[in-house]
Amino acid sequence: MLKVLTGEFSFELNFKPAKPPVLHGDSGYSLKGSTPERASCYYSFTRLAGQGSITIGGNTVAVSGSAWMDHEFSTAVLEPGITGWDWFSLQLSDDTEVMVFLLRTETGRVHAASSGTYIDTSGIARRIANAEINVAVLDTWKSKASAARYPARWRMQIPPLSIDVRITANLPDQEMRTLGSSGVTYWEGSVSIDGVKNKQPVKGQGYVELTGYAGAFDAPL
Repeated sequence: MLKVLTGEFSFELNFKPAKPPVLHGDSGYSLKGSTPERASCYYSFTRLAGQGSITIGGNTVAVSGSAWMDHEFSTAVLEPGITGWDWFSLQLSDDTEVMVFLLRTETGRVHAASSGTYIDTSGIARRIANAEINVAVLDTWKSKASAARYPARWRMQIPPLSIDVRITANLPDQEMRTLGSSGVTYWEGSVSIDGVKNKQPVKGQGYVELTGYAGAFDAPL
């Protein structure tokens, strides 16, 4: 159960896994750099059935939907030369999921340790190698608060899985400015998905996290 109470809104949500947990990388060991210690322990529940209620302005409404839970932890910071990452969690309308992370370097290239995971309808995971992923930025958004420019629309192609989708931020300004806590400014928020998979139309919903655009990101993973 997830319960939040603030002066402006509150919600109470219950979640039930619709698929088993997924271990990313090598049985949960997810390489994040050039050496073995540059890694994280990483697992997800990629499709959770959720229901509950949300209260705003004294009005309470029942809600239901699909969620994704990530748990990733590490004792190592990003290695020198890696400035941040683009992370995608995508729930497709054919009941499959895709997780992709792209580690960006100072030269603008994608680090070789970047990878992903594909989860089929039964919950079986397949690792996606860096060489199998092609992500192109189609549009950007510039923050008036931080002056950082973030990607806001992408085309993601994963040819071995016959995936070709466009990913669009549902709201351009989803920048997180945590000056009162971690001090990190980054972008994370909801996205919509539209494209083809196995030559059939596919849609979806997802979440994207973008770090290092408002300054090099050097916090622990």
